[in-house]
Amino acid sequence: MSNENTLQNLKEIKSVMSRTSIKISRKSGWFFLIWGVIWLIGFGVTQFAADLSRYVWIGLNVIGIASNIILVRKFYGKTGPHALGGMGIKMALVSIGIVAFDVLLVILFQINAPDQIVVLIVLSTALCYFFVGIFTHWNGMLSGALLAATLVIAKLFFPDIMYLLIAVFGGGVFVLCGTLIMAQKE
Repeated sequence: MSNENTLQNLKEIKSVMSRTSIKISRKSGWFFLIWGVIWLIGFGVTQFAADLSRYVWIGLNVIGIASNIILVRKFYGKTGPHALGGMGIKMALVSIGIVAFDVLLVILFQINAPDQIVVLIVLSTALCYFFVGIFTHWNGMLSGALLAATLVIAKLFFPDIMYLLIAVFGGGVFVLCGTLIMAQKE
């Protein structure tokens, strides 16, 4: 094989790898969209109907987790006992890790106020998206940074409408990033 053919073959391989990477990345946009809508609804209800928010959040989380499982199975074609595959298991482990970390902080620091628990959850989520974005797509880092900034501004300057701001800007950032990711060209 000549050097020219070798270079051409390497270019073709690189092109196929790039298109495959973009297709996989574009699929992640659905997860941003789903959780963005969940945050819009959940924090909106928390702002305007706090008494119902616990039940709404339980339902939304069940819907979100079920949607994630369905999407992972659809996108990565897994069935049977290994239905989640490597990507699904990694996503589940990240989620379990965040929840365990937050529960430990709540217990160890005796965090009791609902708004403090929300701050902890939102900041943990922002940190997670930021770190995941380092290894996947820059939109994850952007989402995490904007989510943290939204929370800090809302908590410090607009505490009376903190949940509404998280709903609109936090959920909106996820929806926007999901849309941008899915709009990437191959």
